[in-house]
Amino acid sequence: MKKLLPLLLVLGWAATGAQAQEVIAEWNFNFGDDADTSTGTTAPATGAGTAVPIGGVTESFFSGSIRDGADDDSGWNLSGFPAQGELPQTAGAEFRISTEGYQDVVLKFDWRTSNTAANWLQVLFTTDGTTWQPAGRFQSAQGGWWFTELVVDFAPYDETDNNPNFAVRLVSDFGDSGQYEPANEGSNYSPNGTWRFDLVSLLGFPLGSGPVPAQIITQPQSLTVREGEDATFTVSAVGTPPLEYQWFFNDSPIEGATNATLTLDAVTLLQAGFYKVRVVNVIGEVESDPAELVVEPDTPPSLTPIAELRKLVDPVTFLPTDTDTIFTVEGIVINHVSLTGMPNVLFYLQDDTAGIAVYWRGGANQFIPEAGDRVRVTARLAHFNGLLELVPNTSQADTGVWRISTGNPLPAPTPLSFAAKYDPATLEALEGSYVVAENVTFDTTDPNFPSSGVVQLYDATFETFAMYVDGRTDIGGQPKPRGTATVYGVLGQYDRSDPRSDGYQIIPTRYADIVSTEKPPSIVFTNELANLRRPGDAVINQFTDHGLAPGESLTSTLLISDSEGRPIQIQTPTDGLPPTAHWEVGPPDADGVITATFTWSPDA
Repeated sequence: MKKLLPLLLVLGWAATGAQAQEVIAEWNFNFGDDADTSTGTTAPATGAGTAVPIGGVTESFFSGSIRDGADDDSGWNLSGFPAQGELPQTAGAEFRISTEGYQDVVLKFDWRTSNTAANWLQVLFTTDGTTWQPAGRFQSAQGGWWFTELVVDFAPYDETDNNPNFAVRLVSDFGDSGQYEPANEGSNYSPNGTWRFDLVSLLGFPLGSGPVPAQIITQPQSLTVREGEDATFTVSAVGTPPLEYQWFFNDSPIEGATNATLTLDAVTLLQAGFYKVRVVNVIGEVESDPAELVVEPDTPPSLTPIAELRKLVDPVTFLPTDTDTIFTVEGIVINHVSLTGMPNVLFYLQDDTAGIAVYWRGGANQFIPEAGDRVRVTARLAHFNGLLELVPNTSQADTGVWRISTGNPLPAPTPLSFAAKYDPATLEALEGSYVVAENVTFDTTDPNFPSSGVVQLYDATFETFAMYVDGRTDIGGQPKPRGTATVYGVLGQYDRSDPRSDGYQIIPTRYADIVSTEKPPSIVFTNELANLRRPGDAVINQFTDHGLAPGESLTSTLLISDSEGRPIQIQTPTDGLPPTAHWEVGPPDADGVITATFTWSPDA
């Protein structure tokens, strides 16, 4: 299971307010390029301003935020906070930055706490340099984690625009208990606990820039949770207020989900999928990147090896013998596109034992599995023209498909023997798996692949095997390899008559899975310059500024061979050559090497 990042609660102003915001000032706390995180600085890396510890805390530098990719990635470390029950909202960091020339300013920062540090951070700001007022609170649910791109928007406060006295404090505060609460639930609060800051920046729009379209500055993040747990997605956006939010689940709007934060209580397996949010203001709208919610079953199901399902195929009729039992399998998706029409999804799944087709009714309304996804399928068996399938249905609560992880390597393909087409039991066991046909050729009477249909492959013995071009792939219309090729694909079947023991096909699911293995000729070019011939002189290696004189000649020799010893046809260009220039091509020598000589001599 992926580790679930701790929940970050944001109270106060949700991020509202920017399009092409400018950085007014930024602190990355890095000191040169010494690759030493302990030698940081509080001088701003961009712009002007001051950063000072307040309330008696002491400062040092340690490793910084995961967002800072510098070798010298320092973070500003603070310790020595008030004793338990004393002086809330007084100790932490203060940043003074003039906003002269800017409006609708936004503060962004990364924050980390130790386990025993206070878990509540209060944001205070001033516009006169002395009077402080609150602008939001942040809570860390676990120590040792960097919370990145936290946002406080000051656009609702007109007095923060064009203000030379603007300043912000990030200070520790009591929790709901009226005491300092530790970041780690199992720890006790200690004044020696530490806070760390990095990538603190103030952004704004040039004064008088007018209304600004909505813009997302912190995208919702993907989550993995266990069934029954809560899941929370948050977006930070800026732009001219008011901002309106609408969350979507698999491209369908979620009723009532109209805030910057979306919380799903006690999630079920059916809520796994992709979530995104649309942010709108009077100027325009923007849509977030999709964030995936992976929901792991509370009680892991008993998995059936796919090879056991293939044993349920009758050896005479080649049809499934059990279409009532619900099975659960897990494996890697091995095709690159869905091989059926929307809203259904057809994909192939392979575990360590075998492969199988999955026909997911309505699946495109949830998600389309991609090659390399590890998915879990719970469904009954069926067949389509002999192809053994698991058939989950989005309208059936007892079946489903869940994505476990992404980006996994595909299993090693099994070499496909064309002679096996005479042995349906062998091909039936291999059906649904990732296979490879090596050293094959195509009939190139039509030089391009059809938009859809069957193409015959030939092996080295001229045995044939069917390759199916599915119209949903990018193969149709592409040129066929002119020589030998290797074809990767899934092994499918299409047999409409009993017994279903024929019609096996290799199905590549992208053009890149058809790899030409024909090697081009290996051409050796020689021009030794020892080819200048003058009447009465030996052959010399010399250029002349005035070119060749009448009677002199220059030759250039090409040695041409093929690494596989295949015959080579040589065509010599004549267009544009002077009358006295010509090519001479000799026959292949004992090693198959052809010598082609170009000779030119000026006219007398």
